[in-house]
Amino acid sequence: MKPASGYYADLTSVYQGENRGKGCSFAIIDSQYRLRDEAERDAVVAEDPGKAIELAWQQFSPKVVMTIPDNCANKHQQADLAAKSSEDDRKLQQWVAQQSLAELCRRTGNC
Repeated sequence: MKPASGYYADLTSVYQGENRGKGCSFAIIDSQYRLRDEAERDAVVAEDPGKAIELAWQQFSPKVVMTIPDNCANKHQQADLAAKSSEDDRKLQQWVAQQSLAELCRRTGNC
């Protein structure tokens, strides 16, 4: 996949994560920024700069060059993942607190 300008910095990806009847997907977008920028610079010396800039925006507007389907995570799955992450964080915090208390006890002898 090569952007129209040849500059890969013009490529952007967007994730459509909510299923709105079309499923979830990643979209690769060619912003065509470099081409539009060059056209706008040329428009400055045109007979009608405003019209030339408008034409540049029409001609070099962002375009979706590829869509990659993805499995959607439904709301229930997302909630389960968030709950598991929260539970794991809680367990980690408990372990850190226990280790800190054990180290304090070892250092001070005040158990």
